[in-house]
Amino acid sequence: SDADGNIDISGGGTLPGGPFLPLAGGTMTGDLVVDGASITIDTDTAGNSLVWTESDSSTVAGQLRGYANRGDIYLYASGVKKTEISSLDDSFIPALHIGGTAAASGGVLQVTGNANISATVTATTFSGDLNGTINTATLATTQVNAIDNDTVATTAYVNNKIALIPAGLVFQGTWNAATNTPTLTSGSGTTGNFYIVSVAGSTNLDGITDWKVGDWAVFIEQGASDQWEKIDNSSVLDGIGTGQTLPLWAGSGTSNTLTDSKLVQNTAGTLITAFTNSLSNTGTFITNSEGGGEVGLTVQSRILLENLLLK
Repeated sequence: SDADGNIDISGGGTLPGGPFLPLAGGTMTGDLVVDGASITIDTDTAGNSLVWTESDSSTVAGQLRGYANRGDIYLYASGVKKTEISSLDDSFIPALHIGGTAAASGGVLQVTGNANISATVTATTFSGDLNGTINTATLATTQVNAIDNDTVATTAYVNNKIALIPAGLVFQGTWNAATNTPTLTSGSGTTGNFYIVSVAGSTNLDGITDWKVGDWAVFIEQGASDQWEKIDNSSVLDGIGTGQTLPLWAGSGTSNTLTDSKLVQNTAGTLITAFTNSLSNTGTFITNSEGGGEVGLTVQSRILLENLLLK
């Protein structure tokens, strides 16, 4: 070195601006300028190649780090790591991590907090929540109609769903419920189509077997499962009673329920037998309009006649 503290370099040139650190290391103040050359730094055992601190502070502001397979750059704010850049993404760090105190696993870019991007972002898959307004037409994959979840629906998906709503009932003709003609199948049909039963029968359509003439077989949509339903539109008088007993409308007012009356038909002898304590009539009681033959009246107890007319 010369008297000014400059180090002479073999082959010509000097390193001006000493003093210089001893080989054992230490602290140097001032600027370090390298012009037209490079600096090679071997990392310490913790992976640090270069560490710098905040102004007039011991708080770390940044790090250049080296590993066996990559190099990293850490940038800090008030001692908290805010930016992390890695030359190789692996199982525990993304290639670029911005924000937060630690990087999540995997990936190429991770941003903790808000990210404002003025240019185009292109990716095969976007994951996560989207808040705000999509200002341009965006293409997406249309789901099948059976899916019912919170996924954003495409225009095609909505149109497909609307098309499933029947505009009204469509008459397909009559149906023979005894022979299943034309053939109808449980769980299969076109929504809104219906048939009117022309012949009563017990063909099983989605559990319905009591088909009467005039009933409607209607195929309707019922959420996850579409099926046939019956509209009871028959005009057949029906009910339950005792054999050989004349039916009687039950109740005292308007009724649509049948019950047994006191009149029983007996084909072995007496035509009609009345099981009651009394039998009364206003007007003509028993007549024979055929002009001949006999009219029989059997009384087991007593008979009271008023204004008896015999011809």
